[in-house]
Amino acid sequence: MHPGHHIDYKQLRIEWQEMVRNIQVRIRELEFDAHKHIDDLEASLMLMTRLPGLYPRLDEKMKTKLLQILVKSIIINPEGEIINYELNSPFMYLYTLASSLSGFCEEGYGSDHVLYRPPQLIHSLR
Repeated sequence: MHPGHHIDYKQLRIEWQEMVRNIQVRIRELEFDAHKHIDDLEASLMLMTRLPGLYPRLDEKMKTKLLQILVKSIIINPEGEIINYELNSPFMYLYTLASSLSGFCEEGYGSDHVLYRPPQLIHSLR
């Protein structure tokens, strides 16, 4: 140790304990976020599996609301065909997973890497 330099071990210990507490809080927050994310994915997957039976029974207002939940944007040509779309999160994530497992997804992950083809679900909702 250099002359004139004093190390305050008590202060270092306090700072270290504070850092450990902050990290523990952040870990709990991340664990909560992960559980919430998984719950959102489970709810979205449940909704998607029930759509074929649910959608035909809805009135027009509820169909519109459901499509707003599922789809961020849809581009339709003058003939009424869907030529492009973007799903809302987490539906885009689930669609990307399903597409990559089925071989419909380009290399990579995320919405930038999805081949924009109208899913069969959208066709059946018309």
